[in-house]
Amino acid sequence: MPIEEIKVGVFICHCGKNIAGTVDIEELLEFAKSIPRVVIAKDYMFLCSEPGQEIIKEALRETQAKRVVVAACSPKLHEQTFRRCIEEVGLNKFFLEMANIREHCSWVHMNEPRQATEKAKALVRAAVERAKELEEVGTRTEQVLRNVLVIGGGIAGLQAACDIAKPSLKKTNLTVLVIGGGIAGIQAALDLGDQGFKVFLAERRPVIGGNMARVYKTFPTDDCAMCILSPKMNDIASHPNVEILAYSEVKSVEGSLGDFKVRIEKKPRYVDESKCTGCGVCAEKCPSKAPDEWNKFIGSRKAIYLPYPQGVPRKFTIDKDHCLYFTRGACRVCEKFCAPQAIKFDQKAQEIEINVAAIVVAVGWEELAPERLEQYGFGRLKDVVTQLQLARMFDAAGPTEGKLQCPSDGRKPRRLVMVQCVGSRDEKNCKYCSSVCCMAALKHSQLIKLEQDPNVDVVVCYTDIRAFGKGYEEYYKRAHELGVRFVRGRVAEVTEDMRSGGLVVRVEDTLASAPLDLKADLVVLSSATTPAPDSIQLAKILGLKLDEYRFFKSAEPSQIDTYIPGIFLSGACSGPKDIPDSVAEGSAAASRVSSLLRQNEFKIYLVERESYLGGNLARIERTYPDEIESKSILDPFIGEVTRNPNIEILTRSRVTDCEGHLGNFAIKVTREPDFVDPDICDLCGACVEACPVESPDEMNCGLSKRKAIYATPGTKETNVYVIDTKSCLFEKCGKCVKVCPKNAIDLKKVPTQFDIKVGTIVVATGWEEYKPYKLENLGYGIFRNVITQLQLERMLDVDGPTKGRVSRLSDGAEPHSILMVQCAGSRDEHANVYCSRVCCMAALKNARKIKSLNKDVDVEICYMDLRSFGKGHEEYYIETQMSGVNFLRAKVSEILEDAKTKNLIVRLENTLLGEPLDLTAELVVLATPMIPSSGTDELAKKLGIDVGSDNFLKEFHPKLRPVDTKVPGIFIAGAAQGPKDLRDSISQALAASSKALIPMINGTVEIELTKAIVDEEACVGCSICEDACPYDAIEIIQLAPHKKIARVQEIECEGCGSCASACRLGAIQLRHYKDRQIYAQIEGLLASTGTVASE
Repeated sequence: MPIEEIKVGVFICHCGKNIAGTVDIEELLEFAKSIPRVVIAKDYMFLCSEPGQEIIKEALRETQAKRVVVAACSPKLHEQTFRRCIEEVGLNKFFLEMANIREHCSWVHMNEPRQATEKAKALVRAAVERAKELEEVGTRTEQVLRNVLVIGGGIAGLQAACDIAKPSLKKTNLTVLVIGGGIAGIQAALDLGDQGFKVFLAERRPVIGGNMARVYKTFPTDDCAMCILSPKMNDIASHPNVEILAYSEVKSVEGSLGDFKVRIEKKPRYVDESKCTGCGVCAEKCPSKAPDEWNKFIGSRKAIYLPYPQGVPRKFTIDKDHCLYFTRGACRVCEKFCAPQAIKFDQKAQEIEINVAAIVVAVGWEELAPERLEQYGFGRLKDVVTQLQLARMFDAAGPTEGKLQCPSDGRKPRRLVMVQCVGSRDEKNCKYCSSVCCMAALKHSQLIKLEQDPNVDVVVCYTDIRAFGKGYEEYYKRAHELGVRFVRGRVAEVTEDMRSGGLVVRVEDTLASAPLDLKADLVVLSSATTPAPDSIQLAKILGLKLDEYRFFKSAEPSQIDTYIPGIFLSGACSGPKDIPDSVAEGSAAASRVSSLLRQNEFKIYLVERESYLGGNLARIERTYPDEIESKSILDPFIGEVTRNPNIEILTRSRVTDCEGHLGNFAIKVTREPDFVDPDICDLCGACVEACPVESPDEMNCGLSKRKAIYATPGTKETNVYVIDTKSCLFEKCGKCVKVCPKNAIDLKKVPTQFDIKVGTIVVATGWEEYKPYKLENLGYGIFRNVITQLQLERMLDVDGPTKGRVSRLSDGAEPHSILMVQCAGSRDEHANVYCSRVCCMAALKNARKIKSLNKDVDVEICYMDLRSFGKGHEEYYIETQMSGVNFLRAKVSEILEDAKTKNLIVRLENTLLGEPLDLTAELVVLATPMIPSSGTDELAKKLGIDVGSDNFLKEFHPKLRPVDTKVPGIFIAGAAQGPKDLRDSISQALAASSKALIPMINGTVEIELTKAIVDEEACVGCSICEDACPYDAIEIIQLAPHKKIARVQEIECEGCGSCASACRLGAIQLRHYKDRQIYAQIEGLLASTGTVASE
């Protein structure tokens, strides 16, 4: 089609307030309409939602526009969503161009609406000009290799390998029930559906989405929650393998794995779902109002309602308790105005019976209603609200249309106090920490400053700020920078100021040792996260166990498995969790189901650079909070991978190159030689006795020495003798060769290199302990009696260097006083800015162990914030206090040594008293952070994936796709992505397994042909492009006696564009990124915008 005939449609998303709060949408819309060949321009609050996409499809059908511009948020979030949308009306998916007016305009110019609007105009104009030049690009279907590469043999790698390679049980029933339609349930259903299983998704509410649909924005990225959730809900609604059973409850379950008989009651909506179009006329006309439970009872809704605008399924429901027809026998206005005649007042409950092979429970959580905590005044004082109520105020689709206001009179608050740990960390209510409340408070305090009014005085009253996740500590620091004030202390009561009519928050500032009366216009309570209301009844139906707080109980160490085969847990139903962990657990549950039901088996290559399997878990004596011996967890995994014929173990091996793409990766692996033949060696140990070389034993963190030839740690199945190539003298010595009775040793062997081909890759390279040599003030590496927690772990292990006895390195004596220093190199701008997540709990565990060995040892922990946030962790903290371990909130400035006794003098500031203090200890233990394994950045380059600012591997998106990378087909698991404990590492490994399985189970993958193409007339065969290609995808061929040209092998080409940028003649171009397409975009960007666009 000639460019002058191409029609363009422009669609502008408000993204709630994310864009519309800064950019003048009306002005931008009028500008878009004035751009030549734009035949339609429309806006909507959330274009990514189901109704938003229907607007786009309807407009394209009406106008016959052939090119589409969507001005919204990052293409990283929604390009695939909108591509699928335009494909549904028959357009090539490459006819879409996105203008990112959120990150590029509204967010970076938050306080400059004029500049943001003008910039948005320029971006829209540029997108339109490029869209006019877009051409159809095809795709190619390729077979997926049914092999997987798992890089890393720690617990995450072992879990991933075991789950993917698990032999099929050959079940014939391939149907699964997912109970709960929140983010965890949605993710589980999507993964299972994508793997080919038939899925029923049962949700008790009229719509899916769960509490994530209520939270407005997510931390720490401040992404719009609906921007993440809407595409997933739309995918569920249109998925051929998923059937949504909204407004439904499970009534009975019988049977076992492979054959569960489930009875479900589908409650009457009094609306025929097959006829309802979701137009909303019924709600507009309805005269009856009802309390709005979706908006946490701030404001009201109609008796016929859709809980929120983006709700899926978009079908209205009549609230029988507030409908005038049901309560008084009058009205029926909705029926009168419903054009499709969808109102059915005589509709009855429907009973559905299904037979499923497995069940995933993902019923989520509820916010504690704090009325019973009378000291906070909730329910009595109108201007005391909860964090979830505040979140609904922020939402442009919420009860106050995005405006922060006092419920009592609608005025804008000038002073706001947030109260943490309301009902949580409380012996009389919820003893546990709710994990997410601190971050929710940090998020909302910042949104007030950034989106509402920077002059609002925001105070957060806390006991410990638990900012433990990836990017969370940095988010906490940003709150300080924005002027949010923090008062450390538990609030005693909230009362009404009788003079001003405002509120008074009474709290003791424990850092200043002074009582405070904080005046506030609005008080926000961070209420505990509690189990879903139907947990008890559902547990009885399923025969599952609940813990003491009514959360579902998992079979440790997994958070996914239950004690009933075929029933799995996902998300916050087993305990408080944030969104990334819930998304990962959704995929993890899908992986567990798939491992039992799938029909196919897959080959695994497990590559581990060390000589043993188990990673750092092999160094740790026991886990927390359940205190399970690590060996009892590792040994079954190691046994399974060594016995499984589908798993090939490559220890002492490294990935040296990676080419290809999803479905067909070509991997080069280099393996260190087997100097000792494991098939001949009988482990007699004569070689070790003869070896004259001693080296620090890495397994024991340098606390002991080993020979240059040594036995690998692990199970009997994996024990072999290996030679340390860094310390062995080889031919200069050769004593091991001479004494070996079996002639099993050959020192002349060389590394071997071999190629493997796989369909997908899971990277689980784990972590290392930070060595704080640079922090000279802490004395590590200077004073022998300053050690790390991991070194202490080895001492406490009965198989360790001291046989379970804690001793000083200076003299071997048992210390009588031990001081543990937290955050030694973490939460530190001079070392690592992030929180390492596990250090507090590791210190608690080791302190308890020491006290159990000798109750007379004085153990003291110096901490900044005690971050015991996981399930059972707060209780573990309390039990540690009761065991006699002392805690001191302090910041250590320097550690010195008494030259005579070798005791240590620890200089610190007691932050509770504000006083300097010198403590003497016989042993100091530094809680140093997890850092990425050495070589992580080098491996990332070989794989083409990214590392973050913290140098851990970077996920595609922390909430949308937390285990994906930017390279399709490569997934990350465990601590390779960031600090994690055992439970979370296992869950994420299972999530990565699920994602890796999807393309292999489907068998084929669609490859986009955004590849290089050659203009044979212009090409002179100079070979510059051939030299520039990093994938060897270009060859120079003889076309005629005097004519050479470049020829592109599309299978090898990865579309990187190196060739196009190198070609001086412009004879080689990249489909979808041709020069004229890029020039058109630049010209559109540079053109004068004004109020009306010119030709």
